[in-house]
Amino acid sequence: MQPKANDLFYINENADNITAWQKLIKTVDLFHFSNTVEPIYEDDGSFHNEVVGGISQPATIERIDSNNVPTGGYKITFSASFIFPTHPDPDVSWIKGSARMKLNNTNKKKSFPVVSIVSKQPLQIVIFDPEYLTTLNPITTGTAINVNYHPGYKVYLGAQVNVFNREKIMPAGALNNKKTYMALRSVDTTLNYNSIITNPAVLIGRNIQKPQKPDAIAGPSFATRPDFYGKSTYTLDFTLSTNGRTPFGLVVYRATERAILQALYTPETLQVIIADLNAMGDTDPYKFKRWEYLVNVKADTGLSFMFLKDELDNYRFPNPDNFNTEAFIIINGNDFITDANNSIRPFPLDSSKSKAFHEKIIKHVVENVFNSLTETPVIFEYLKSGYQTSSSQPKVHDILGRLLYPSDPGFDPFPMAVRLPDTNAIVRFTDYSINGNARNIYFYFAREVALNTQMSDPSDIAGPVVLVDAFPPEAPKIRKIVAREENPYLNTPAAIQFEIADYLESENIISYQIFRTSILADTASTRSMQLEASVDVGLPIEDTFSDLQFPPFGQPLYYRLVALRKIINEREQEEFIPSQPSELIMTNIMDVINPLAPEITVNSSVDANGNLVNVRLFWPSTTFNGKYYVYKMNNKGNWENLYSVKTNNQQIDFPKNGNFSDYPQMALLNKTDEDGNTIYHRFKITVENASGLFNLEEKELII
Repeated sequence: MQPKANDLFYINENADNITAWQKLIKTVDLFHFSNTVEPIYEDDGSFHNEVVGGISQPATIERIDSNNVPTGGYKITFSASFIFPTHPDPDVSWIKGSARMKLNNTNKKKSFPVVSIVSKQPLQIVIFDPEYLTTLNPITTGTAINVNYHPGYKVYLGAQVNVFNREKIMPAGALNNKKTYMALRSVDTTLNYNSIITNPAVLIGRNIQKPQKPDAIAGPSFATRPDFYGKSTYTLDFTLSTNGRTPFGLVVYRATERAILQALYTPETLQVIIADLNAMGDTDPYKFKRWEYLVNVKADTGLSFMFLKDELDNYRFPNPDNFNTEAFIIINGNDFITDANNSIRPFPLDSSKSKAFHEKIIKHVVENVFNSLTETPVIFEYLKSGYQTSSSQPKVHDILGRLLYPSDPGFDPFPMAVRLPDTNAIVRFTDYSINGNARNIYFYFAREVALNTQMSDPSDIAGPVVLVDAFPPEAPKIRKIVAREENPYLNTPAAIQFEIADYLESENIISYQIFRTSILADTASTRSMQLEASVDVGLPIEDTFSDLQFPPFGQPLYYRLVALRKIINEREQEEFIPSQPSELIMTNIMDVINPLAPEITVNSSVDANGNLVNVRLFWPSTTFNGKYYVYKMNNKGNWENLYSVKTNNQQIDFPKNGNFSDYPQMALLNKTDEDGNTIYHRFKITVENASGLFNLEEKELII
């Protein structure tokens, strides 16, 4: 092997050579559960007996489903009379392992991984079948099923000088981690035989330092104007506390004034605040100071908590009152700790608590509104030195897809950030993800992050950062929604009609967009809903389902409306700004028209006697979500139901996919009876729509 510079290559080491390893003094005795002997079956049906050991007990096996759909998991509960023993070594406990059990339709047993030990008395475990979607022999469920369980071993290792201690397994100096390879082998103490060494496992020691709050944050008051792609940028400088150490990483967060206000105030209070701020106008000289007081929770000098007023004593944000806001904390007197498993509603403020407590809890709620600007922390070690950041994509691979070394000049995982060369403690970060078409006000802060993802306290909040562009209009207010039924006499289709409150003329609203979906999970955002129509102001706002073959009768329909405002931006171009989406509206529409019977076509073959073989019927759908009944007239003149199906497929067939084994009467239609008379085979399709109405006229097929 002659590798070139910067080439990746591997050299295999003989890890089975005992001289390459340092032996730990810890030895774990294997626990003897039983001498269970079981027959081991071969594919030809023969078998031989083997000692399988382990726990072999009758158990109850239950399949674990999610909404009646198999997950591949099975819960196994052993008899309460079985006592699950503990290992005599206090440093050893049981964990996971494997379980063997019989499969359906076979005498063979198969081993499955144990996901967890749910309880030890009675012993209850959960296993997973990785082939549950494709197996022809699923796990047998029921009671009194013999299960052979082999639990795994979890061992706690103590320190061993010069072999397994801090100096040996922890990184030194500025290194972030150090790898130690661990392996096992089994020993027959009677015959003094040793097994080969297992595949090594990696134990990683990490250099974890307590993260410290960034010392300072600095940036301008305005973001850049939108570029050609509608993106603005904003650059901040963060001063990190080094003190003879190297920080691991940094996370930068951003939030808008709207998100902060929504977390603090009810929608009603929020409307009042917005109206008050709009009344003061964009020329208000104290708007920056007012937002600074809010996000950094600066209060007046009184005994109770109240936000500071501006210098003219002109305006003060009201105290938070959003009773729907949740804070995941546990209150202890006039302090609290965070707890992801416990939530309270901190607003309105509890007058019995101190002013300092109110400041702290409001700051906690405000900080939780912020979202990280990067998918991963910005690693300090990998930042380039310089003054100019870049909007290019992170680069960690070369053009051939190979990972780049950190020493490679092209390696740049965080182009949006640099270390300033003068101090080496200031990180410059540029937010390239700002939507320049919005009129949001932005705020930023940063946290230092340690190798174990522990976060420091947040820095002071920078902002407000103002954009120069249009602000989205308020959400449309829907006053009434009407489900209009189809009227064939007036030639009016089925539709959903909306009546909304008018906007002020100064809003310059020119049209409305109707978004629809039938999936509740897609209603969180209009981005996941389908745009059905755009309606100019002054025209009826309605959804006539023109994009569908049939209106979705009987299904829940979810709607949101969006208003469009026309503006002339700073480039003297027309631009349309969408509003916030309306509140979610759910409705449905009924099918009041009897469906039509479909035209039936037939496809078949003819045998040597002139009989029809493999007869398939085809017909188009005639209603939404309809149910179709296939009838055949028997020799007594009565209609006999052969098949029914509820479907929205545009083309329907019977037997489905040509499955004649389930419908043998369609596999052969005789041409004549035993007396030589011609047999006429009559078929018809009866249609039931989503409202339970049936077709009034019938269309028969005679073969």
